[in-house]
Amino acid sequence: GALVDSVCAVDANTPPVNYSLTNTDCDDTNPAYSINCPPVNDNCAGAIVLPVGTSCSLQAYSSLFATASGGANPTCGFYQGGDVWFMATVPASGNLRVEVTDISPFNAQFAIYTGSCGVLTQISCNQLDGEITFSDPALANQTIFIRVYGYNSAAGGSFSICLFEPTVPSNNN
Repeated sequence: GALVDSVCAVDANTPPVNYSLTNTDCDDTNPAYSINCPPVNDNCAGAIVLPVGTSCSLQAYSSLFATASGGANPTCGFYQGGDVWFMATVPASGNLRVEVTDISPFNAQFAIYTGSCGVLTQISCNQLDGEITFSDPALANQTIFIRVYGYNSAAGGSFSICLFEPTVPSNNN
């Protein structure tokens, strides 16, 4: 038999759709086929570009049906797979705040990398802490990659993320 309409089309801002497809060569007594589509940012190469604002403006995303990425695992959060990727450019000041909030029951962890897909260097790993602020002139205008995954679980879930340029005191040494 043949599947009908087997193309997965997923909007990055909403959870993947569970498509039910019927086998047109069989009679009506056969069950429908079901395909769970991974998110568009399932791998580093498909990272979604996040804007860097002047304040936190959370955007909702999902890692439902995400698969494990290749390369080295993050060093925290007991990575089991099921990650999604984002990217952003650090402001010229080198100041950047990243905030990730869970939408229950998902326990989102995240790792931040510099470099490019396939040649990434982890610079931060946030386990059970949904926020981090960088104040590093060496990161100015660099592209960073953010990998979000579940704590000790490959099961995906919903979460929100924002990036913004914070005001950092000049005596912040």
